[in-house]
Amino acid sequence: QGDKVVARLPYSMLLNTGGRGTRVYAGIQLPIVVRHEGSNTVMFKNAGSEVRAEATALADGRFRLELSTELGSVYPTNGETAAEETGDTPAAPVLRSFSTNAVVALGDGESTVLSDTADPITGETVETELTLHVVK
Repeated sequence: QGDKVVARLPYSMLLNTGGRGTRVYAGIQLPIVVRHEGSNTVMFKNAGSEVRAEATALADGRFRLELSTELGSVYPTNGETAAEETGDTPAAPVLRSFSTNAVVALGDGESTVLSDTADPITGETVETELTLHVVK
């Protein structure tokens, strides 16, 4: 919020070069009631953080990193920002989602900011930063 950091979600993952990528997910399955063919049914939506990464060694000692991140969360609502209830269909939750896809080249100990974006409703800034630590 402004210059003040109110939350940090650090992730560490082990990557091998030249192999398959790595995926880390932490979150919940959020049940959402939807109207389908005249009756209510429940669907599930991920709300959490997912990081996917792949590394390739470069000739100059750096590493080519392919990274994608997704952050999904539920807005805390007081009834004003959620959809209104209509009949027997419950109000739908308000979900927000941020995603980043990037390809960067980094050396051991280097960092970069991959994205810095503002939430369209609250104006809170969400930043994705990557730091590489090489383990031999």
